[in-house]
Amino acid sequence: MPSLLGLFPKYADGYLRRSRKFSERELKVAIEKLLKADADLKSNRVPEPVILPRLIMELCG
Repeated sequence: MPSLLGLFPKYADGYLRRSRKFSERELKVAIEKLLKADADLKSNRVPEPVILPRLIMELCG
């Protein structure tokens, strides 16, 4: 499974273990926020210095 996800095998177990602390819905929302931040960075719609702090606040808030 690690190779399918592009992960180093020695880290995959830890990632899976930690992911179980979140619901499926929480993980989906977090991935959607990461994708939005990625799109914002690539499109220059939002100033770069705003994107990462906003993402952190959204993920932690």
